[in-house]
Parts: sequence; C-alpha cells; structure tokens
Amino acid sequence: MLYTYIGVIAFFVLWTVSSFLTQDLDARWIGALLDPSGTTAVGEHIRYWSSAQYNGQLPALTGLLLDNRALWLGVSVLLLWAAFSLFRADREGFVLRRRRKAAPVDSAAPLPGVVAAGAPLALPAVTLRQNAAARWTQYRQLAAFDLRGALGGAPFLVMLVLGLLMIFSVLKFGASMYGTELYPVTRRMLSAIEGGTGLFLIIIVTFYAGELVWRERSLRVAEATDAYALPDWIPLASKMTALTGLVVAFLLAGALFTVGWQVSHGYTALEPLLYLKGLSWGWPRSR
Repeated sequence: MLYTYIGVIAFFVLWTVSSFLTQDLDARWIGALLDPSGTTAVGEHIRYWSSAQYNGQLPALTGLLLDNRALWLGVSVLLLWAAFSLFRADREGFVLRRRRKAAPVDSAAPLPGVVAAGAPLALPAVTLRQNAAARWTQYRQLAAFDLRGALGGAPFLVMLVLGLLMIFSVLKFGASMYGTELYPVTRRMLSAIEGGTGLFLIIIVTFYAGELVWRERSLRVAEATDAYALPDWIPLASKMTALTGLVVAFLLAGALFTVGWQVSHGYTALEPLLYLKGLSWGWPRSR
C-alpha cells in the first residue's frame, strides 16, 4: 500500500507539471487532450460563452471534450486490464530476485542470549521512575525514534523529490508576467513554495498520520507497545512531533531550493528572516 500511495501522489504531481508545460502552447487542443480530468477541455469548450450560457447551459459532449473523455476512458480501461492481467494472488507479487536460503540451525547449540536450563540468572537492578524527568526522557527517545523512522524512509525522500519538482515547475513556468521576466524576490519564492507544497503537505501529513498510528498494528507489536510503562499522551505527542518534523523538513528543503534558485539567477539580496516569517506565520502577499 505504501508504494500505491506514492504512485497516486506521483500521478498528481505529474498532472500538475503537465498543466504548467501546456498552459502557454499556441495549440491549446494539446493541453485540452492531455488533461486527464477534462477540466481544460471544458474550459476550452466554454471559453467564449456569454453570462446567459454560463447560468443556464451545460457543456455538450462534443469536440475536444468528447475526444478527451474517449482518450482517458480508453487509457483507464487499458490500465484496468493490465492490473487484472498482471495481478498475482501471492502476497509478494513480482519477485525480482530469489531470496537466499536460511542457514541451517543446529538445535544442539544454544541460541545467543538464551541462558541454559539450570544456570543462575542475574538480573540488573533497576528503579522505576515516574517523575517529570523520566517522562521527558521517554518522550524525547520515542519522538526521536518516530522522527528518524519517518525522515529516513525511502517514501519521504521520494515525496520530497516530487515536492521540489512541483516548486521547480512553479518557478520555471511562472517566472514571467505578460512576457516580462520577474525578479526572484523572496515574496515570489514564498509564493512558489506555497503553490508547490500547499496541497502536497496536506497529503503527506495525512499519509504519515495513518502510517504512524497503525505502524505498531501492522508490525503486530501493538500489544507489546501498549504494555509500556508510560502514559498514553507520550506516544501521541511523539507522533505529533514526528509529523511536525516532516513539515519542517519539507519547508526547509523548499526554502533551501528557492534560495539556490535566487543565487543561480544572480539575485543576492537574500532575506532569511522573511523566509522564517513566511514559513512560520503564513505566506506574505506583499512586501
């Protein structure tokens, strides 16, 4: 399911990028046909409608709109047929390489960490602490574990690359107004981060919220983690900290990318405090 989610996100990113690539084409029918939702085709269909037509008429299924629907319904049928044809009933699906056979285990040899029967067992002396310092240590360790697992996984890196691709598309194809090049000022960079990551961050937070909450159950260790000697608020707070860390890491990567864009285009009046304000308290609309 993890890679299914990433595939859906990649689809939306490529869809958005394709809309940027086709928005300035003279042959507008190309953009109308390449839009899988049909929104661009509808826009072309009603481009010169009057107010009366907007208020009382529906677009007819003709012309570019008909061609668009026929094209993408055909693609959908083809993908559905491929999914049924390539489906495998086993859980592993496609196996690119054979797994190595496990080495034979000598039943007579003692397992590592297992004390032989009859041997004295020495347990370390421990003291269970329940004060504020102990709770802080528990929260800090568990939050670091959750954050490290979220940031270090391949899915986050893939989604980060896709998010930076969105920001690049906004900067590349939105750098001019009426044919005039615009200076890459910080306000524009923050708007690019907003346009490239606004909805994207919602998807990431929603995805990782489900992954973090259900992780213990999916790994079948929920009963063990529920028996930990810590309050219920600590696992919840640690997961919230991990989600916050994901957002901060994503925005920081976007800020570094846009700063690099400014420097590479000869703009050196960098404003780190404005970046901090824009990313922390909202996107500035004016400067």
